[in-house]
Amino acid sequence: MCRGRKYAARKTNILSNRSRRIYSEQIDGKTIVYDCGLWWNERKSKRAERLVKSAFPEKHVIDILFISHFDFDHVSLIPLLIDHYTVKSIVMPLLDPDDEIFLSKLYESLEEELGTNNQSSCISKLISNPQTFGSQNEGIQIFQISTEVAGNEEPVLIDNPNQSQTTLNSGTKIQLSGPVDWVWVPYNVDAKIRSPALFRQLSGLNLDLAKLKTDSDHFQENQASIRSAYAELDGNVNENSLFLYSGPAKKASYHYSRTFFGHVLDNFRLHSFFDNRWFAAKPGCIYTGDGDFNITTLSDKFKNYWDSVGTIQIPHHGSRKSFNFGSINDAPYLCPISVGVNNSYGHPAPSVISALLENSCYPVIVSEKSDSMLISIFRFRI
Repeated sequence: MCRGRKYAARKTNILSNRSRRIYSEQIDGKTIVYDCGLWWNERKSKRAERLVKSAFPEKHVIDILFISHFDFDHVSLIPLLIDHYTVKSIVMPLLDPDDEIFLSKLYESLEEELGTNNQSSCISKLISNPQTFGSQNEGIQIFQISTEVAGNEEPVLIDNPNQSQTTLNSGTKIQLSGPVDWVWVPYNVDAKIRSPALFRQLSGLNLDLAKLKTDSDHFQENQASIRSAYAELDGNVNENSLFLYSGPAKKASYHYSRTFFGHVLDNFRLHSFFDNRWFAAKPGCIYTGDGDFNITTLSDKFKNYWDSVGTIQIPHHGSRKSFNFGSINDAPYLCPISVGVNNSYGHPAPSVISALLENSCYPVIVSEKSDSMLISIFRFRI
């Protein structure tokens, strides 16, 4: 380290143990979480609360919770997260009004099945009335990201008590107060329900699809059939996803270093590794949820920050359909992939893994195994 310089540290944890998927990072004493959910087939697991309680120290403060989209495996543990920790702000996609009605009613039905429909932190309430949800849960600030793209607006200091703007454009720079020049830049790529899958099944049941998206009573009358169709999709209904850049606000002569351990795929063999050497690395990370690289060019969306990106989450569990082989061919990246060990979809796709390895990337598999994780630690000069 250079004498007389001040250094800050940032740690990224990507954990996916059994019935939880929690992507989190700590920087300058702040904690940020990107998605928090359990796999659909674990929805009635009694272990969920214990797993959430082990994610952070008791009474921990989560400064920002980013929600990529409303598939079950990305949001279902949020009520437990709110119950056990202090969540200050939630950033989520702004939904189309029709989709908002459909999703809120869908989650009402699921919560009724699970017996959680009376909780103030229900996902259905977050979807249907975000601001009321926030006020009923210890004053959580709720921010929604529209599909409109930001111009040259000033960064939004999200923990400023005088911040009154709750709908932000895609590309808005979000910051927390403190000395570190770090930003979170979300993009709401699309805001449509995945009609090609779920609605195709509902059409086969002779349901009025237009009414389902607008008429709460019609949804209520047919909720058993809808719930059954939803279950067949393993809790996947959304094709929109909030892409998020987390990293330095601008190019600078930072000194980057990191250490990490977990499982890495090399020549299609899984190796455990631990590397505690400090070396030059780029600290920026892009979270992709269940996004689609075929409709989103990351280097275009995040062109102002691309030189700082060193980690890219591979979307949708490494699905071939969501991957574009030209999306990450410009540099080696660390590429975490969240998958279930015994999933029936063939995730991650061998063609995706092959493309990553051919481009000198490092695919890191994060599954429900207890030793499956990725931890990256960066030190950089400020």
